[in-house]
Amino acid sequence: RRVREAVVSTQSTGTTLLIPSPSTMKVVAVLLALMAVSMGDICADVTNGQAEATKIKNIIATGLDTVMGDCYPNGNAFSALLNSEACSALFYQGTCYGLKTAAKYADVDVVSYDMLRRGVNDIRSLGDTMCANVEACYNEVYDAVSSCAVDEAYLEGVLERAADMYKARAQSQIAEFGASNDDTIMGRLV
Repeated sequence: RRVREAVVSTQSTGTTLLIPSPSTMKVVAVLLALMAVSMGDICADVTNGQAEATKIKNIIATGLDTVMGDCYPNGNAFSALLNSEACSALFYQGTCYGLKTAAKYADVDVVSYDMLRRGVNDIRSLGDTMCANVEACYNEVYDAVSSCAVDEAYLEGVLERAADMYKARAQSQIAEFGASNDDTIMGRLV
């Protein structure tokens, strides 16, 4: 059975929109979230930023291919999407922003307005990168998911594998981090 998608047509503009099924959107959201963990060049401000981001990217690529199962858009592993120009820019800048911010606030108990003000240029740079690349990256990921999503069972399998991977690899580590860092901003967030 084919994944149901709704077609919405507007008479005033003559535009036709394809609205993906909720399952397809969940898969696309999971993949974009992985890439967004992941966004001028913030990596230049982080010691070994590009190298550290590449390590993270390789770990994510392995997990991404496991989660997506037998899906090979354009004959490549699904993780090849991380190497496209748009998705790669988002991933590297997002990851380096995360690394830089984590280091900046690691030992901070109280965040001041001055600290936030000093981070505005990084947010601006991240926003510029996102505005320039998010649509192209989204379209690439959406097209890839759509090419693989031939039925609801496949999509449900992707979501189950993602949940299983989270439970096996990250859930206990995140809980442990939160418990041992409950006096920090990041510890309180998790």
